[in-house]
Amino acid sequence: MAHRFYAVANAGRHLSEQEVKTLNRSKVHGGFDELLCRRFFIGDDQAVEATSVAYRERLIRATQEIEGRDAAARKEHNLACRSLAREYDAVLAVVKDKLQKKKKETAAEIHLQEMRARIEALTEYIEGGFELEEELERLRDREISLDLDYGLGSVSDPSLSRLELPEVFGDSVDQE
Repeated sequence: MAHRFYAVANAGRHLSEQEVKTLNRSKVHGGFDELLCRRFFIGDDQAVEATSVAYRERLIRATQEIEGRDAAARKEHNLACRSLAREYDAVLAVVKDKLQKKKKETAAEIHLQEMRARIEALTEYIEGGFELEEELERLRDREISLDLDYGLGSVSDPSLSRLELPEVFGDSVDQE
């Protein structure tokens, strides 16, 4: 290939040392030998334009390749996110199912304890272990004390009950 360049030089154009080095380097980079040959056959302006067009074409191909890789990466990322979301949904479904089973188990245990307490109370009643009148009187006294305690708490928030609010009488309110 070098003999072609020297033939061009002998055809009426003299190559400088820099041009010879450039031609030799083009062998290393590959693909530009033909463009450099055109420069010597066609002329500087047209060769620069041809080189510019070649660079633009390479740039366009590289840009398209990068955009393709980017689109593929985005697609893979999207698929990975969806897959991860499906896995999380599956884990959440298992946890939700276990929680529902635990709630049912707890409710069944509470009902069982209540039933055992009732059975025990009935057994004690049948055996005559306590007096019903005394128990009834005790429960009524407790009901009255709870009713009084409930009546005292007219404000639900205890922090508000400490505020000194002015009393409003029925006469001072505008009634239309």
